[in-house]
Amino acid sequence: MIVIDSNQILSMPPGSPSWSLLRVVGERTGHSLAISEVSLWEVLSSARRRLEDDIAAFERAWNKLAGRLQSYAPGNPALPFALNRIGFGPDAGDPDEAVRLYEAQLRQRFRILQTPESVASEALRREAWRKPPCKDNGEGGRDAAIWLTAAAAAGADVDPEGEKLPLLLVSNDGGFADPRNKGQLHPALADDLPSGVSARLCRSIAEVFAEISQPADAADLLPTMNSEEIIDALIIAILDSKFPGKPEVHEAGFTDGNRRIFTIGELLRATRASFKGFQAAPAKCTSDGETWLCVSGTWMFPRPNDSDTDLAWAFRGITEYSQHGLEATATLFWTFTAGGSSSHVQVVDASLKGDLAPGLIVTRDGSSVMVNWAMQQAPGYWQEII
Repeated sequence: MIVIDSNQILSMPPGSPSWSLLRVVGERTGHSLAISEVSLWEVLSSARRRLEDDIAAFERAWNKLAGRLQSYAPGNPALPFALNRIGFGPDAGDPDEAVRLYEAQLRQRFRILQTPESVASEALRREAWRKPPCKDNGEGGRDAAIWLTAAAAAGADVDPEGEKLPLLLVSNDGGFADPRNKGQLHPALADDLPSGVSARLCRSIAEVFAEISQPADAADLLPTMNSEEIIDALIIAILDSKFPGKPEVHEAGFTDGNRRIFTIGELLRATRASFKGFQAAPAKCTSDGETWLCVSGTWMFPRPNDSDTDLAWAFRGITEYSQHGLEATATLFWTFTAGGSSSHVQVVDASLKGDLAPGLIVTRDGSSVMVNWAMQQAPGYWQEII
């Protein structure tokens, strides 16, 4: 059984293709995908708070905008229509309905493990006595309830030969980890497991995949890591993570005199990224003529050649300046059929080492655009052409 902690659900929404892939692969190997009832409560509560914060921010911005427009044009008969087009006013969001729909998605994607009656009192006892997974400061009663619920359900999943499968707890919460080895489950928690059942702590989906699959040949995968399909998927994932809500990648460059504007995607593609190495051993799972692959690795986006001065300066403007360029890390999933054809590559956990410089990023036609570094010296110039 694969039990997902709330911190993992919050980092990737239930509609993420990664959960669908993990569920399919898990079913082929006998593992069900589950979350505890307590984790469900934590996720829904966090979602509600986030919605309330966003709605409050929206209301403040909407009221500020409405006041400003009214002060500029108090007698404008088109003003109410303009405001309605911009937003829906303070009643724009219904957090109760949104959370209800979110819960329905979670229940559809995951098996919900009900909390046994005995678990609540035992979780509070462990919190009082600072017993794992509770912390030394007395916190962790919910973590204890999550673990005890998962342990009580462990052993329900079996492999094709009828052997009980291990419990895989997916969490980056330190309370579940061995203090001497953060990658291992706390040894004290093994006593809670049913007879004949083992457990593993996984810090990510990639670690789960490695547990339920077999090693893949890294040498065979090396050429694929530098393929155009992989690099393009990686760049799109980086753009999505840095600029949520703007998934489109626009590569057009805009010219005005000697000034050039580049999109972020154009800058990254111009560097000819190359694969640097695997972060963990590649894994694969084969069933019914299909093979699923999971790879975590590092790619390097080198600094553009100075022969294209504008491009080099613009690239420098989006990074903490480095002669070595940008380093990206990501986990990739893809599938091969019996005929050898591959499906669309899925990229999760894509990130850049070092932050983009937001002060140099503007918006044009809904795309993220990088303003040439030299334009900082003439801010009124780029404001006019955007």
